Amino acid sequence: MDAARCDGCGECAEVCGAGAIEIRGGVVTIRREVCYLCGACAATCPRGLIG
Repeated sequence: MDAARCDGCGECAEVCGAGAIEIRGGVVTIRREVCYLCGACAATCPRGLIG
């Protein structure tokens, strides 16, 4: 995740089935302890920042 380039659009959080993604201070935060690595967020990010 390239947080410096994230604009906080929230598209990744909308598709996260685990509820592991939150927008904090206009930037995405991924709670790795809940993430089950499905890849939906990476596929959805319009800037390609999640890898």
